Amino acid sequence: MTKRYAYILLYSFVMWCTFMYTAPTFAAPEEVTQKEKSNTLKKQVKSIREALKNKKGNDALKGVENIRKDSAEMWNVQVLQYGVDACKILADAENEKLYLKNNPDTTAFFNSIYNICHYILLTDSAEQFQTFADSMEGRKPRFKYRRTNSETLSKHLSNMLTAPFYFTAKGKWAEAERFSDIDIQILTTPWATKKLKEDSTQIVKLAVIHANACYNLALNNEIERYANLALMDSISHESILERIVYAETNIGDTAKYVPRLKEGHQKYPFNIFFFSRIIDYNIRTKNFEAIIDNAEYTIEAIRKNGLLNPEIPDSILQIHRLTREMAGQCYESLAIAYYNKEEYRKSIDAARKILLWNPSHPRADFFVGASYFQMAKRVKIPESINDPDYRRNYKERNRLLEMARPYLELYRKNNPDDAKFWAPMLYDIYLYLNLGPEFEEISKYVH
Repeated sequence: MTKRYAYILLYSFVMWCTFMYTAPTFAAPEEVTQKEKSNTLKKQVKSIREALKNKKGNDALKGVENIRKDSAEMWNVQVLQYGVDACKILADAENEKLYLKNNPDTTAFFNSIYNICHYILLTDSAEQFQTFADSMEGRKPRFKYRRTNSETLSKHLSNMLTAPFYFTAKGKWAEAERFSDIDIQILTTPWATKKLKEDSTQIVKLAVIHANACYNLALNNEIERYANLALMDSISHESILERIVYAETNIGDTAKYVPRLKEGHQKYPFNIFFFSRIIDYNIRTKNFEAIIDNAEYTIEAIRKNGLLNPEIPDSILQIHRLTREMAGQCYESLAIAYYNKEEYRKSIDAARKILLWNPSHPRADFFVGASYFQMAKRVKIPESINDPDYRRNYKERNRLLEMARPYLELYRKNNPDDAKFWAPMLYDIYLYLNLGPEFEEISKYVH
């Protein structure tokens, strides 16, 4: 039995060896996939070449984009250069339409040369990767396409620089943003323009267009890309700084927008955009000393210009870009800061000056009335009626309450929905002054 079993094992072994010797060999799945991919790529490249040869730019570009969908071929230098060639064919067609006035489309023409530049920059980036790899492996790095592509960029640069201004005039902000962005890239890339040297003035103008486009498109994060360049334009500096602060505020980037706000307020003390926002920020952070500094800085600027007089005509104020609203906000800011610092006399003085500049200001009456009310609460009434200070303090408290009353009543009349501000104070005033009907009426707002 044992001998028979051994023969069976030997027979099985011989048969297995025979099978392994005669059986066909199969490549690993990975090798098959790689070979198939290589063959597919060759077919795609051949198709692109045929399309280019037959001046079928759209077909060639579609072929390039299909190959680039594969992440392994996304930075294939040769394929990207085919993209440049395809875009050249399409641009020539658009240019011919313009020249012959055969149903020309200016936007399509600009977009066609944009695509050329876009693919040139992509090609060069791919070549940079390749040359870096070559240098790391001991091979001499060489840029095969940079020279010819630089010449192509120089050829189309004048049209590329015109495009952002054209689209800005048309209010087409998405196109203005795209073209100004790529133009700045081209002008700041040393190899990119063979015939034209870097033009800093042109770059700054493009950066201004880019910032304005980002603002109009609400691209809050993108506006930072060339912000420092845009701010170099002295004519547009103030408006660009406003746009950057606006974007950074929307993002909530305190570390960036607070210094920008301070800069804006220091350089443009009459600009209500910077002033109102820096005051709001300091109110939120309860930095009342900073509020006083901000307001006094602008008031001093008004004084230096000889404008600190409410009787000055509006026409004179407008020459200096100053408004009564701005002057009123300065004193309102002081009233807020001093009220919170419990310096009520100063708050009253500031609030009265608000009314000199803006008699219909909605909050000036509140700060006058509320400050008198807080001063009244500070007066200590002795518990004993026989105390020597009782009569004098009682009279002083009521005098201050009488002073507060008309201002708070006027504030109530003009701001009926702000009961949480005027109701508690008027309740106490009517109570301490023994005003029965008024007290009964106000009670419904408090209890």
